[in-house]
Amino acid sequence: MTIFNVELRFTGKSTGIVTTSRMTHATPAAMYAVATNRDWETDTLTPAGCIDIADQLITLNSDINVILGGGSSYFIPSDGINPVTNINDSMRTDDKDLIQISRLISERFDTFTEAFAPRTNLTSPVATAFDRK
Repeated sequence: MTIFNVELRFTGKSTGIVTTSRMTHATPAAMYAVATNRDWETDTLTPAGCIDIADQLITLNSDINVILGGGSSYFIPSDGINPVTNINDSMRTDDKDLIQISRLISERFDTFTEAFAPRTNLTSPVATAFDRK
């Protein structure tokens, strides 16, 4: 059981994740995923029979209302085009299109190329860039 599962089950409040890192990075993933290895961000290093962190975010957490951060490359299939970069920079080795699955499950996925909505918004292929000035 994750922190979000407890919050949703016992309070009924809306929840969200906002981060400047990849959504699958260990820190934000601690809120919604269960994994014994922080490197299980995609299917690449995840053992057979386990669900990678990106997959858990989309398929096991459709009740998270807002997801805003980096890491779009972790959600596109190995042969897919990233909607943020318009190139194939997938970090996955399988054919799972987690962006499309998210749209089918909860209609919550957007990128900066589409109208912003309080849903999933993966702003960059890896971590979100920001200006330190």
